[in-house]
Amino acid sequence: MNYLSNNNNDRKPKTFSAVIVDTAGAAKSLDVSKYATLIFPPSREYAIGISGVFAGQKTILQTVRIPLGDFAGVNLTSVRAVRFDFDLQDKGAVFMNHIAFVK
Repeated sequence: MNYLSNNNNDRKPKTFSAVIVDTAGAAKSLDVSKYATLIFPPSREYAIGISGVFAGQKTILQTVRIPLGDFAGVNLTSVRAVRFDFDLQDKGAVFMNHIAFVK
């Protein structure tokens, strides 16, 4: 989670939808919070004088694992698109890295 973003100043866990769409147009959307809690990093006690910069905090990437079988109704042998829809909360900011699909 991006703790420097003003979109996370509510300090609450974040969520979004992971969506797979097949070539026939079938789609399945899953709430990521059902698989992992994207927590806000530790408090900002170590703030230094520059707005938005906090000493003593590091961005920690969290792992979310969603079984492909949970995307029921989608032909996983013919995928057209993978989307991340930020449609479950009014605001928030996250970092994504190393997205993989494993059979």
